[in-house]
Amino acid sequence: MATRRKQSFAPTRDIPEAYRRCDPMKPLEGDRLKHWYVDCSAERGAPHFVDRLLTAVVYATDSRETALGRALVSGHRGCGKSTELHALEGKLATAGYRVVYVDMLKEATPDQYDAEVVTIGVLRQVLQELGTRGLPNAGKLIDGVREWFGSALMEKAKVAEGQLEVGGGAEVAAKLGGLLKLLADFRGYIKRTSQDKLTATVEYRRYLKELSEHLNGILVRASLQAQREEGTRNGVAVIVDGLDRIEDPELQREVFIDYGEFLATLQVHKVLTVPISMVCSEHHRTVCGRFGVAQIHMLPSVQAEMDAGLAKLGDIVHKRCDASLFDQAALDVVCRTCGGDIRHLMELAQEALAQTDTGHVTPRDAEGAANALSRSFALWLGEPHYSILTRYAERNAVPPVDDQESLDLLYSAAILCYCNGDGEPWYQAHPAVRRLSAFTDRVQRATGTQES
Repeated sequence: MATRRKQSFAPTRDIPEAYRRCDPMKPLEGDRLKHWYVDCSAERGAPHFVDRLLTAVVYATDSRETALGRALVSGHRGCGKSTELHALEGKLATAGYRVVYVDMLKEATPDQYDAEVVTIGVLRQVLQELGTRGLPNAGKLIDGVREWFGSALMEKAKVAEGQLEVGGGAEVAAKLGGLLKLLADFRGYIKRTSQDKLTATVEYRRYLKELSEHLNGILVRASLQAQREEGTRNGVAVIVDGLDRIEDPELQREVFIDYGEFLATLQVHKVLTVPISMVCSEHHRTVCGRFGVAQIHMLPSVQAEMDAGLAKLGDIVHKRCDASLFDQAALDVVCRTCGGDIRHLMELAQEALAQTDTGHVTPRDAEGAANALSRSFALWLGEPHYSILTRYAERNAVPPVDDQESLDLLYSAAILCYCNGDGEPWYQAHPAVRRLSAFTDRVQRATGTQES
């Protein structure tokens, strides 16, 4: 039998392999995190970012009082949150926690997130992972949840008899499987049954808190079991990624404010992502209050226009790709144009690698990649956007959250968030946007008008 060749993580000279390694949609985790991770927290103006999250959980943990650690994380899409959270995952495990990484994108698309989708999605993934080892002595708790589901929801939501199966097996694993299937089936039922959808949804939300209280009994038992059998002295810690992708303001308020207590009271240590617009708005303090935290930890972009930031961005590429693949001048173009956004750094590196026909990336290839990224912004930017963007041609301490057009610019990273070492944020138009003639023309006109 042929043995599988061990994967090498050393910088590669092979262009197709380098292209694959620069996949912008794959956060680092596992061995890739171990070999390719570069700590840019100081160059982001957020020193020791992961350690600060770790401290927020560890310091709040007290097994004598069953206290729960918690932290909230934000930053625009593509800034590297998922990679940093995977780094946190390893540190939490080392600190004695049983870590469950919950990716909400496995549950639904962000425009479908609401209170019940998020709450049940988190509970389902936690129970699935912990349930792979079984939950001894938890059978009665699981049966109690199913019985409550039958009496409190199936009847009051007027679900027709036989349309949902509330039974389970005799074994704990079967009981747990039956419960998870019931949660999924009920959610599917209210989505496809138009006649009863409104009634069922109202009842489901009405009893969501009670459902959480029932399921918390299982989570507490699972945490105790992990402490006894796995030696994880601090119980279960859940990292919930993907919640920052909720764009609809109404859904944001529902998940983090109106029903935030359901997530906040889950009986596990927790780290959750939050949309950047909620951090930069009047909702900031309300969200902090719902979750009982002093702040939402912001992950800013790497300051690509500073020598130290430029060097760290180059290190990220060189961890994957041999230095011979990029002329230094070409790498500088790639790193400066990404604006410190890690996803755009990977996109630019891929595009430059795809354009080269010389065996290495030249400044011409890098310029072609930069122009491609600029064109991707130009395809959707309109006059209302450019009117806002001109205010961010240079550093601006005022966050762009006044209206929906401003929020669109923040979500799409057309405006990037940076941070000084003292924690003060500031904002600037993305370098790829600042390359557009439509942008520079408006900036020149605005400057001329001010001078006149």
